[in-house]
Amino acid sequence: MCTNIVYEWLRTLQLPQYAESFVDNGYDDLEVCKQIGDPDLDAIGVAVPHHRRRIHEAVRRLKEADERAAGLYFTLEPPPPPPLPPRPAHSSTGCSYLQEIRSAEWPEKCQSRKSIFQFDETPIFT
Repeated sequence: MCTNIVYEWLRTLQLPQYAESFVDNGYDDLEVCKQIGDPDLDAIGVAVPHHRRRIHEAVRRLKEADERAAGLYFTLEPPPPPPLPPRPAHSSTGCSYLQEIRSAEWPEKCQSRKSIFQFDETPIFT
């Protein structure tokens, strides 16, 4: 006899006699078995009413187990970068806002007003 997950599942339901018909009709995985309906049971050859009820109940339990497990999934995406600090109204060091943010990385850049980040303050229009 076939020894796959569907056979084991049907065996626990005390219905192993349908295992070969399940596999022959494409129901060789429990994910596929979750889609079984009455027309499928007709095609498989499950005619006994209490066997059909047992299979329908087992399919319902499989679906419920999926719903409970759905909350266990998570993603491995990196967290978003932290937000920038709030922009001060006035600079305490005389440097531009961007210079103050970068000062932790390049403290020497913020020592003079002639930094690569400093804008020329000459008016465009006279």
